[in-house]
Amino acid sequence: MIIIGLLLAFVGNKFVYATIFVICAVAVASIGLFFTFTVIDKLNYNLKTYVEWIIVAVFVLLGLAVGALLVKLRKIGISIMAAWGGVMIGLLITTMLVIQNVY
Repeated sequence: MIIIGLLLAFVGNKFVYATIFVICAVAVASIGLFFTFTVIDKLNYNLKTYVEWIIVAVFVLLGLAVGALLVKLRKIGISIMAAWGGVMIGLLITTMLVIQNVY
């Protein structure tokens, strides 16, 4: 991971489209699958195995489509990745400094 990060840091402009595609496709598929299977689990549905694989396939295809769309809309793709990076940095800082909300 560090080697890939260094490669992207120094020659990242050549890999912007690939980075946008991969990160957005994986994020959309992961988040969609997480929420879908969480709802299915909370509702106590017993799905057959082939239905679960169909759900996975649909979200993978949806992720690929969103990744391809955001490659075409480069500015929006970069802004979404920057916003997500800001969220991750904020979570990292609050976790490192053990900041808690007291109500």
